[in-house]
Amino acid sequence: MNQNAAETIREELKARGINNRRVSVKNDGGSLSIKIKDLSICADMVKDIAEKFERVRYCEASGEILSGGNFFVFVTYDYKAESAAEATPEYQELLAEIAPKIATLTDRAGVSLPSGVVAFLGPNKVSLQATVPWSGNVWSFFNDARDLTLEIYKARLQKKA
Repeated sequence: MNQNAAETIREELKARGINNRRVSVKNDGGSLSIKIKDLSICADMVKDIAEKFERVRYCEASGEILSGGNFFVFVTYDYKAESAAEATPEYQELLAEIAPKIATLTDRAGVSLPSGVVAFLGPNKVSLQATVPWSGNVWSFFNDARDLTLEIYKARLQKKA
């Protein structure tokens, strides 16, 4: 099943015009490791394709993951691609616009950022969260303005694609 899942995911990505230079799919035994090398590709789209192969069994009483028979799927952006993006003038301009606004956050009131994103402090008043207008979702926690800027940068690339 594991190898078949990797092949099936590669075929579905290829049907959408995404080759292995843009997204890598590797079988790691009990899991699939999918690394997105092209930041213009939406991770949610790749997750939608891959999640049907994930099988995780939980204990009904404790909710803990049971050992054996599980098949995990991990979808991440390639660190090298993200680092290269952070070096671009477009990212640097976006960071210069966002970082001062993030520095003004003092409570959960929030601050408006480019692309309609609203950032606010998380419940611990240290990490950042953001609402995204095009999805209506709340993005996860971010360490700092650089992390949040990278997500907005990726979203802009994905809108262009």
